[in-house]
Amino acid sequence: QVSGLLSATSRVRKPHLWFPPPDKFCQFRSSITMRTAGVLWGGVVAKIQMHVGLTGTIDRPTTAADSTNQTSSVSQRMHTLSTLQKRATELMQSSLSPDAKSVIVDVLLPVVTDEILPSIDKEFATAQGQLKTLVDELEAATTKAVSLKSTAVSQDTTLVANQEAWHDLLAAYEQCETNKATTCDEKNKQCADKHVAAQTKCGEVESGATIEFSKLCLPETCNVKTNPTCGMQGVQLEAESWLAAAKDKIEAFQLLETECIGMTDDAMATCEDSEVYCNANQCSNEKTAYEQKKEEALQSEGPALLAKCEFGYAVQDKCADLSEVHALINQINSTNRQDALSEPDRIAEFDAVQRLICLLQALHDEGDLSQNATAACASQTPYPHTFDYFDQRIADLTTTDNITCNETAFTLSGYEWTVGDTPGEFAKTQVSYPFTVDPASQPFVACGPPAPSLPLTFYYGTEMPSGKEGILDVGAGFQAHGELSYGWDCNGDANVDYSGCCRRGLDRGGGLGMNIFDRFNTCKSGEEYLPVHWSVQLPNGEYTVTVNFPEAWHEGCIVEGEHWCEAGSNWQKCEATKKITVTDGKLTVKGFGHDSGQCHSMGMVRIEK
Repeated sequence: QVSGLLSATSRVRKPHLWFPPPDKFCQFRSSITMRTAGVLWGGVVAKIQMHVGLTGTIDRPTTAADSTNQTSSVSQRMHTLSTLQKRATELMQSSLSPDAKSVIVDVLLPVVTDEILPSIDKEFATAQGQLKTLVDELEAATTKAVSLKSTAVSQDTTLVANQEAWHDLLAAYEQCETNKATTCDEKNKQCADKHVAAQTKCGEVESGATIEFSKLCLPETCNVKTNPTCGMQGVQLEAESWLAAAKDKIEAFQLLETECIGMTDDAMATCEDSEVYCNANQCSNEKTAYEQKKEEALQSEGPALLAKCEFGYAVQDKCADLSEVHALINQINSTNRQDALSEPDRIAEFDAVQRLICLLQALHDEGDLSQNATAACASQTPYPHTFDYFDQRIADLTTTDNITCNETAFTLSGYEWTVGDTPGEFAKTQVSYPFTVDPASQPFVACGPPAPSLPLTFYYGTEMPSGKEGILDVGAGFQAHGELSYGWDCNGDANVDYSGCCRRGLDRGGGLGMNIFDRFNTCKSGEEYLPVHWSVQLPNGEYTVTVNFPEAWHEGCIVEGEHWCEAGSNWQKCEATKKITVTDGKLTVKGFGHDSGQCHSMGMVRIEK
């Protein structure tokens, strides 16, 4: 019976314990070394070792007899403990000497308390450590996502405010132009009315300028003898009357002439004022204000989109971390696992161990060995561990303010503007942006296509450089190449072919080959060289980009709006690595036709995150 009990004990940690026959037991007792560190293992003294690995498996020493089974699961140990308790109960119901009882207790109790219980603690610590690591990562991802949401809301609010101000200032400018047109019409009418009035007045002057001279009524003969004055008194009266009439007419003419001149001058002044007013830029201040706000609004589109996409990516990362946390919790909450993660198995094992300890202690103390007494004793030592702390942390990290990962849409500023060339084309609407949590897709539609695998390296000659890996651009217009879109355009027109004209072999471009920007100068408008672009479609965000401009002149070579090469570096190789930010869904390199002397050729582009 003792051998059966101790053999059952050995299956807890799977050593092979040898004990003498019962009739030799008392003599053997004095030779037992009470050490928890050493047991007889297949006839060889070996140190009991238990290692809880990162995977949750429990490793022990290996012997030839036991090389096929190196892991002990919690469920296996539970079965062994149940068997051990059953056999111990059977043994304790038989008659044992005090020495035999003491030996059993002294050998088994340290194994249980010093080996099995610490292993349970270690297994819990392993599961706890794994969960803590994942929850810490979740907390960091949550902090980042919440911070980026604040930035996205701020940038979106700025964009919406700029677009609204753009609309209001455009409306004010158009109202100013409308008011100007109305005033101009009024002034032109005043000019026309005064001109007509002046012409009418001056016509009266012409008619009033003529004085008719009528003959005086004088007798044909005069007899001085009979008419000593010869009628002079009558003639004088008639002449005075005529002179008075003539004087009145002259004065009326002079008055009309003065009025004509005055009205003509006034009409001319009014018409000149009308002409000056109508030709002047009366709304220059309103126009400048609207154009400045329009430019400000357009410039804020890129940062707002970038902030929104970075927030979306951060939420996807946070939710991926949350999924890992939930997956580990499911493992911890499940039973009958073959590792150290199962908390129900661990609790059941702890309870079984406590019952066994109580049974052994009762045997040692010659106490009550009944099942009820053992259960009552075991209940006084509850399982000491809990994961409740993590439950609260996870709950705190998945509140609405901290992002639950159940969201299907996000509201930033809450509004969106449709813009246009006239105030009537503008429209403000309430909006929430649909969100995709799957990191294989873009978080928001506006973020563009899925990100390609980075790094990406492009070469531009007629063949791949020796020993290099990457993509050989063939000089075609911008188009899709499988899941990746890239290529050339002339001032936005992708109907171009810069293959035969412009690519050079590995004897050029420092051994990389190269593509000469528009070698035959076809991208022009009259005498003006238009921009030639090479672009690759990328999600908005920050990238580390290396560009090689290998030959001749390159002071006019531009990458994402930035002059890439230092002034004075013509006729030397220019290769530089810089941080750039994509805000329009493309990384763009700009040059000009060959004879422009601005950007000669391109040899390599490398894109890294």
